[in-house]
Amino acid sequence: LAAATKRHTQATAGINRAEQAGKKVWRVPLTDKELDPGSKLHYDATRQVLLLLLRQKSNNHQQPAPANAHLINTNNYSIKVIPGSALHVAWLPSRQLKKI
Repeated sequence: LAAATKRHTQATAGINRAEQAGKKVWRVPLTDKELDPGSKLHYDATRQVLLLLLRQKSNNHQQPAPANAHLINTNNYSIKVIPGSALHVAWLPSRQLKKI
């Protein structure tokens, strides 16, 4: 699934899991949402969760809605919205403990 962090898909078609030999493994439809332009997909292999910015679809004449961070669980394909608008999302690196 690491390949999913390197590529964007069209939100109107949904989010595709990493492709294996050109085959789609799973698809999550995003009927009323779209990827925030320029945002990246971030995958946490430990929790098997994809972090990304999505916003409500808007018509051409409307101001785009603010984006929200979303978590997509790759085990059950559930989508969780993180409250509040966001400009960027990323996983913070874990701290490595040093022996004293």
